[in-house]
Amino acid sequence: MHRTPRTTRTTPSAVALFTLLAFSLPLPAHAENRVLAGDDYFPVVRAALARANESIDIQMYFIIAEKANGEPPSAQSTPVRLLLQELINASRRGVAVRVVLEDGKFAENYQAYVMLQRAGIDVRFDGPGELLHSKLIVIDRRITIVGSTNWSRAALRDNREAAVLVESAQLANELLATFEQIDFRTLPPVPVPTDGLKLPVAFLPVAAQMVHDRAEYAFDLFLLLARAAAERKTNTVPLDSRTYKKALGCRNVRRPLLRLEERYGLISYDSAGQRVTLREQTGPHLTIPFEYWKYGIKDQLSLRAKFMWCVNLKEAAESRRNPCWFRSQTDLTARYGISHYTVSLGLRELERLDLVEILRDPARSANHADRKANVYRVNPLIPPQIRATRLHRLKREHGAEKVEQAVALAKQLDDPKDLDKILAFLRLIDRYGWRTVRAANRKTARLKRGSGRRTVETTARLLK
Repeated sequence: MHRTPRTTRTTPSAVALFTLLAFSLPLPAHAENRVLAGDDYFPVVRAALARANESIDIQMYFIIAEKANGEPPSAQSTPVRLLLQELINASRRGVAVRVVLEDGKFAENYQAYVMLQRAGIDVRFDGPGELLHSKLIVIDRRITIVGSTNWSRAALRDNREAAVLVESAQLANELLATFEQIDFRTLPPVPVPTDGLKLPVAFLPVAAQMVHDRAEYAFDLFLLLARAAAERKTNTVPLDSRTYKKALGCRNVRRPLLRLEERYGLISYDSAGQRVTLREQTGPHLTIPFEYWKYGIKDQLSLRAKFMWCVNLKEAAESRRNPCWFRSQTDLTARYGISHYTVSLGLRELERLDLVEILRDPARSANHADRKANVYRVNPLIPPQIRATRLHRLKREHGAEKVEQAVALAKQLDDPKDLDKILAFLRLIDRYGWRTVRAANRKTARLKRGSGRRTVETTARLLK
């Protein structure tokens, strides 16, 4: 998964390091300076991490903690997992460990993120306004390891990489200062929730037919009935027409009830006894969080967006990179029996409300033939009051007028609710000024909707 290149910073310390390397090769064969080429990197870095006493600080473009050749995902599976285990071991013995990863490589980095987070390590993603392309390790504020090597199976086993180990407190502290310049994401990624309404996956083909029929009341009513049945722990629930009419915002629930029974075969409706029995459906389930109703999300989405959100929840729950998943649009239409139009507009609506983030691969040719499938990430649901509080905090820090300007810029790119994008625009406004950022963003906004380049990263690149 590749994203549009973003703003990068070349620091004096980085220049100094590579100047040092260039003018001192071949380096003397002692511990202070050492070139790590070929097979040298892994054992040297692992040993250095194992000897850390006080601190380990890492910036890494990506860390791919994948299991190899079907092996179980134990710490012994791959060189990458061995390095991650050294970080966990260091943290357990009291070493302060800090790791920053590139958010544009979210899917690749996610397993490592989870592994480190569960171990209590300070691990974060950078924000969307810049590209973190560093491969930097600083140990005990004295030892620096930097070069071309990411932590991946290919880099550690197959690729021709080069790095250098330099023992210099001055250089280490100069590079540590770059951590303070990184813009971090405001929210950590979390797997899709497991607490909520368990809805049979077998419902999705029927829901696709509802989308085709534009039967939104039937869709909403079935979810409400399923929720009532789950709360009562029985398939049969009483039907209070007044309550359901109010919840649906319709005049009469009889028509959607009959549709659910006769057209979709999901319920049995006893009009005399005023009760509904949900027909048994076996097999796997997806989980709709209760916040869907609590935060009023139901009332903000069209039927196609509601359907595509269910698809996102199902796909993410099945993905080993939960909350990330990927599938081509052609595959989505075939798998769920819906049109490209429904997929595109439904996903775009979810993106505007910050329920889903879509990481698009920029097209490399006019016919998009070499474009990779989009990566989708299901975002955590934020209470409206928490979002409002964070927006208010931004107004206190940056000024109300500037925040409104940033929101307007994010809205131009269909991201008016994404606090990370708003924050990225605020930082661009601080750096370049409102008028300059607005002019650059207008160029970005003219790009085709759904393009991998119609992003705040492109605006940042244009400004750079």
